[in-house]
Amino acid sequence: MYGTDTSSGDRAAKKRRVGRVPSGGGRDCAEEVRQGQDRHLSVPRRQRTVAGGDAGQEPVALLRLPDRRRAARLGDEIQGVSFRHAVELLKADPSLAAQGDAPVKRATVRALPSPVTFDADDQALLNQSVSYYHETLKQSPEALAYLKARGLDHPELVERFVLGYANRTLGLRLPEKNRLSGADIRTRLQKIGIYRESGHEHFNGSLVVPVLDDAGNVTEVYGRKIRDDLRKGTPLHLYLPGPHRGVWNEQALAENKESSCAKR
Repeated sequence: MYGTDTSSGDRAAKKRRVGRVPSGGGRDCAEEVRQGQDRHLSVPRRQRTVAGGDAGQEPVALLRLPDRRRAARLGDEIQGVSFRHAVELLKADPSLAAQGDAPVKRATVRALPSPVTFDADDQALLNQSVSYYHETLKQSPEALAYLKARGLDHPELVERFVLGYANRTLGLRLPEKNRLSGADIRTRLQKIGIYRESGHEHFNGSLVVPVLDDAGNVTEVYGRKIRDDLRKGTPLHLYLPGPHRGVWNEQALAENKESSCAKR
């Protein structure tokens, strides 16, 4: 069973595509169905023979319950990852949708590749974090829409200034904090300002604008929340903790004979 009734009473359920998952049948979209506060993610799985000898697709269904930030794969009784994490896993490895029916125990080792090198120095770690945010922006419709509304969506501009977007997925690619490597890398990310003491990403929900030196290293990061309907008192503008360093677009100073500087 999928955990989702397909009767006429549910046809009005709101649906939206959340990713593309290749399948043999050619119907390759993962689909989210909202029913009240519940969210169901249905993705195609391998072809099966059903009664009468016809080949049919059996989808995998993931249910996100409103009272728990957990997702369960219905029918297989698999639990343990957040809904966001489940979607990221399917985007990174579509073959997960074709796994067998045997129950799988929850693992504390992340299946997604880490965007940062655990033995990198602080500067390299900061550079890698910003690079991950840069790649994330390119795949985030909400961030791209924010840039387009302000006339800042030209690909050359995005690439030159390494614009990025923090959407809370960095932590999904790190080892769990109950592992030594996971605790260590989170401590180091907190040290350089990417993480907060609470364990959350500092720039979550923000457009990320790095300040680079002439060698391409990140010296400062500015973050601007892309939503204005946040809880009262939430700061819309963020910076890395500590003293500010660097000049944004420093390269332009060397390329032009005349420059105008302004302090805001």
